[in-house]
Amino acid sequence: KRSEIDAALIEMAQDPEYQAQVLQMEAEFAVASWEALQLGESSV
Repeated sequence: KRSEIDAALIEMAQDPEYQAQVLQMEAEFAVASWEALQLGESSV
């Protein structure tokens, strides 16, 4: 089972479409993550 998971991860790492989706999700969550960090810092 471990080898199947490793193979799938390697395939995902080499898939340009998957990589584009990851970058898009990171960009979409970046603002929310930054806002959450700022809120957390201000409540300390």
